[in-house]
Amino acid sequence: MRCPCSLAILHCLQVAIQALINMGSHIMVEKDLKAPSTYSEVPIYLGQVGIISDDDSRAFRRMIGFRSVLVHNYSQVSIDVLREIPAKAFYRDLLRIALRLYDYAVSNNIDV
Repeated sequence: MRCPCSLAILHCLQVAIQALINMGSHIMVEKDLKAPSTYSEVPIYLGQVGIISDDDSRAFRRMIGFRSVLVHNYSQVSIDVLREIPAKAFYRDLLRIALRLYDYAVSNNIDV
């Protein structure tokens, strides 16, 4: 049986990644950029137009893949994966990208 706190962590990660996707999609729509047809296109397009770096685009795509696992198979995520998130500071990537998108939105008068 999985610890209830691990389910909470998984849910928080899922929501945080979804918020990042929504923020990126909103920026794209507001700037009349190509509308993404899939979540994984969001970081690709943001990277192509220079809103986020290539490294952040890759990290963002990995987050989206992880989010898909959480949404469709969260019960399959191992506790070892949860331990890797703070150990490897993956959350810093999420925060860095969120701040970059926020700064971009604010400097371009986009309501986020």
